[in-house]
Amino acid sequence: MIYTLAETFDIARDPQEPTLWPGALMLTGNARAHLWQVTLLENGQPVDLSDATATAKFRRAADGITVTQTATISGNTVAVQLHPDCYRYAGQLKAMLELTVGSGDTAVVATAKVTLFNVAEGGGDAISDPENVIPSIGEIIAQMAEVEQATRDAQDATDAAEEAAENASTQAAAAQAAAAAITGITASAQTLEAGAEATAAVSDVGGVKHMTFGIPRGPQGNRGSWPWYGTAITGNSTVPAAYATGLALVQEHDVYVYTGTDTANAGNEYVCTLGGDAATALWRYLRNSRGVPGAGNVSYVDGMSPDVDGDVPLGAIRYNAAQPDLTDAERAQARANAGAASAALLTAELAADGWTGSGPYTQEVSAAGLLADDVPLADIVLSDTAETAKAQLEAYGLIGRLDAGAGTLTATCYDEQPAVALTLRLKVVR
Repeated sequence: MIYTLAETFDIARDPQEPTLWPGALMLTGNARAHLWQVTLLENGQPVDLSDATATAKFRRAADGITVTQTATISGNTVAVQLHPDCYRYAGQLKAMLELTVGSGDTAVVATAKVTLFNVAEGGGDAISDPENVIPSIGEIIAQMAEVEQATRDAQDATDAAEEAAENASTQAAAAQAAAAAITGITASAQTLEAGAEATAAVSDVGGVKHMTFGIPRGPQGNRGSWPWYGTAITGNSTVPAAYATGLALVQEHDVYVYTGTDTANAGNEYVCTLGGDAATALWRYLRNSRGVPGAGNVSYVDGMSPDVDGDVPLGAIRYNAAQPDLTDAERAQARANAGAASAALLTAELAADGWTGSGPYTQEVSAAGLLADDVPLADIVLSDTAETAKAQLEAYGLIGRLDAGAGTLTATCYDEQPAVALTLRLKVVR
């Protein structure tokens, strides 16, 4: 069985930072059990990969070794099946997708996607059962060798001497009984909840031994850093301090972006140095995302004069050089079109009891204003109560993908369904 780890990544809209994949079931000893599949978009449109080649690199945190594999490209989707060396040690597995266009000294090599997986310890072959003594696989093999040797000895004794026939027959019968208990042995396994004790049991099914194993899933990893937006944090102090952000729960490395109209703080970003709620979380100035201020004065652009602050509207694009035959009315329409893109903020409610299926689990809900070709950016609306917010964050981490429809949103969970209701905030740019 092969698990498909499918991601959709918009290189122009999505955060340029590693993605933590919380739900992948990876164990040491697996081999080619997972297919990593990344669909690349740019501003919601498929990326042209017709002239590109792809390479996947998997860095094992346990020993620092990187496993390099050639990936396949189909349309705007890149896929690679994980090599057995990717599962060699337990710990973080950093997956990096590189795209190459051209060759030689002019080749362009760029990292298109970084995703973090976790490989859990798969365990050995020895089994512990309080009521039964169950040999390891090595001991079973040794017992089978002993049975085969006993059978050969019995046959040799029968051929060697007529007087030892009765004794040889007894040995052969004993050997055959032991072989019957091992030949045809079967086994099955089931996944247990994280933190549960591993189990093992032996039973007789149809005259042969059947072994049943219970293997607990690995614990869910911590979420990555999240962006937050508002106007509560200002200034450029690098000394960590608490601010009245109103956020119920943040964690270290989260980023707060100033979104107000104060030009002195526009573009400021702040990083959390100590997680907590609005009273305990500490923040410090990180950087400013704006470019270096320009110099000089603008008199006009394509006949558009600056306003009282010296700014020229973004729609004032000069078309004379590229389109010298445009009329004044056509230039005015072109300027209006340049600022036509807009963003919409929507919400969607996921009910705790609204999931269907047995894995993966899906839920389709109403999302007024959402279009079928939208690529929504999603975030979760957290409760002001810390315990409730923690439960919501854990449940949100189970969602594997979101698909837009005409006025609907479909959420998919691949391994486990959330047990609490969730409110999602959606942003779409058209």
